[in-house]
Amino acid sequence: MNTKINVNSSSHFTLLNDIFFPLVAAVLLLSACGSCPESEQKLPDGSYTTTVKIEDMTNIGMTQAISCENAGTFTLTVLGKKWSIFQAAAPGCIVKNPSWSGTWKFCGDEATFTENGSSYTYKWTFDGAELCFTRVDDTSATRIVWMTNYPWALQK
Repeated sequence: MNTKINVNSSSHFTLLNDIFFPLVAAVLLLSACGSCPESEQKLPDGSYTTTVKIEDMTNIGMTQAISCENAGTFTLTVLGKKWSIFQAAAPGCIVKNPSWSGTWKFCGDEATFTENGSSYTYKWTFDGAELCFTRVDDTSATRIVWMTNYPWALQK
C-alpha cells in the first residue's frame, strides 16, 4: 500500500492538529507533573498521635467489625523520609495488623506516602503542635478517616 501525503495540502494541517500538537502537549504536561523538586522537609522528626472512634468508621458505612478493626489510637512516627504507623485498638476491639510503614516525599505543601508499591497524596499543615492532613489523591475510605478526621498531636 502506497500512500502519499501532500505536505502542501490540508492533510498536513490535520496531522499537526490531530497528532503532533496533542502529543507535544501531553509530553509537556507529564514533564510538569513530575517536575516539582523535593522540598526540604519542614515537619520535625518525632511521633504524632490521633484517635479515631468506632463511630467515625460506621458513619462512612463500614460494618461494626470493620469499624472496630480501624478505630483506636494511631501513632505516626516520622524519621526523615521514612514513616511508620502503629495502631492501638479501641476499647473492646482487636487489630490484626497494627503497624505499617513506608517512605514519603514532600513537594510544597503535599506529601506523597508510599507503602508496598502504592502511593497516596495529602496536603499537610503543621502549626508546631498539630499536624493536619487533607486528601489530595487517596481511594482508601478508612485511611482517609485516619488521616483527616482529627489533627495529629506532636508528642513531646
